[in-house]
Amino acid sequence: MDEKTKTKLSDVLGAFVTSVAYGRNVSDVQALRIALNYQKNVLLQGLPVPRLRLSQVSISLPVILTKVLPGEPPRWNSPEEITKVASTSFQTEIEDELKRLDYLERLKNPIKEEKDLYERYKRFLLFSKDPEEYIKKTDTPESQKYKKEIAEEEITSAYESFEKVLRSRLNRAFLKLEMDDSSNIDVAIRYTVGETVESAFRDVMSEFFFRYAEYRIKVEKIEPNKEMENEGSEIESEKSNQMAADIRPKFDEKMARKGSEKIMESEITERMIADIRPLVEKAAIDKPSIPPDFYIEVDTDSIKNAGGGPDAVTRLSIVMHEEGLEWLSEEREGLKTKRLMPE
Repeated sequence: MDEKTKTKLSDVLGAFVTSVAYGRNVSDVQALRIALNYQKNVLLQGLPVPRLRLSQVSISLPVILTKVLPGEPPRWNSPEEITKVASTSFQTEIEDELKRLDYLERLKNPIKEEKDLYERYKRFLLFSKDPEEYIKKTDTPESQKYKKEIAEEEITSAYESFEKVLRSRLNRAFLKLEMDDSSNIDVAIRYTVGETVESAFRDVMSEFFFRYAEYRIKVEKIEPNKEMENEGSEIESEKSNQMAADIRPKFDEKMARKGSEKIMESEITERMIADIRPLVEKAAIDKPSIPPDFYIEVDTDSIKNAGGGPDAVTRLSIVMHEEGLEWLSEEREGLKTKRLMPE
């Protein structure tokens, strides 16, 4: 017999559970039909509608175990392959988020706080996407000076930084997985990769926001110098603006870090992570694990004709208890949702 047509123990057990559950479904549909008939009949309206409930199903099943099927561990993709998928997802997500923010600004008609956040995040994403191109747009003496200050560092995009950081962290994470046999399962590998991708994303984007804030303050001078503000209102506005333009604003590192943390906690960041992480988790596994199983003979004729007497037959005692689920409506943050919960 072809191995593809052989019966597995998991197939038999799954068939029992599925059949009992479907039997309950058929029973409920029939109970609904009966209820509608009772509703139409004046004489039956006051009577309870009969409905079957399975408190317990017991099955005694003789089988013959013909072959043990050993399990196989999962095979994961290399850090390079996973990083490639993550980097592509990262770039796509930034492009999509820029389009999404444009769309929200045009159609949602956001309040001032939301609009400020959208505009701020858009500038930040454009800076992360291509810092050099962003800096070129403000070709001023201040921007030239800023370029000289960071000339020793490579002005890389967030994509490149993310790729470099993620590859390094995945190598370390996979080394730990190889040393821990208990973690060598699909869900542990996917979870490890997901956590690694999320932490790399947050750290890289947080660092780029820090650089972006530094650039905006030092080069674009979005905040006037505090000392100039305290000099008094007698200075004419034009003169004040001119003097503020000549003085390099102070860059507060702590404030920039706080701003970075706030951006990382925003709904936009969470949405980007929620889009990227599942794609990378899926790409982590090249071949899923195969749990151990048995080939069995379960039909009556095969068991009757099997040699070896009663000792060749294994009897399975299966007990199933019914546990129902029901849809419950709830409201969270003004949105109505439905959840499937135990009865």
